[in-house]
Amino acid sequence: MDHVDQAVLAKTYEQRDRRWVVAQQIWIVLVTFASSSARMPDGEKRLTYDALASDLGWIGRDRGMKVRSALSLVGMYCAINDLPMLNLLVVDPATGRPGTLALIPRENASLASIHRKALAFRWSSIRVPSPGAFRRINVQWNALAKHCNVEMLK
Repeated sequence: MDHVDQAVLAKTYEQRDRRWVVAQQIWIVLVTFASSSARMPDGEKRLTYDALASDLGWIGRDRGMKVRSALSLVGMYCAINDLPMLNLLVVDPATGRPGTLALIPRENASLASIHRKALAFRWSSIRVPSPGAFRRINVQWNALAKHCNVEMLK
């Protein structure tokens, strides 16, 4: 394989990846989850933080915080592009609601209606955001948060 251009070789995601790379991986998992939700019973149409971390292949006690941090980038991407809030499909198993640090719209939409929109959306029409797009969101966070009318859940 010495003659193959490195750009065409497969790369794997790692638990130690930067949060903007993790955000891309989470996007792929959530789009897959949302797209397959039509075949699920209603009670199973939400993903817990631990289940998401397991889907990512992560182990360890600190995995939840890194998931939440990268999920906020996914939420901001959705808000910037006026897409359903894909990040809010991930919930705390005890409450059935997004946990702390979840990026939510300031509008008075119910969580149930936000979920329905995210599950019904045709995600295959949207290209997978690059890690670079998520990195730019990370760098410009404060300005974007004011522009997009979103806030962190506390």
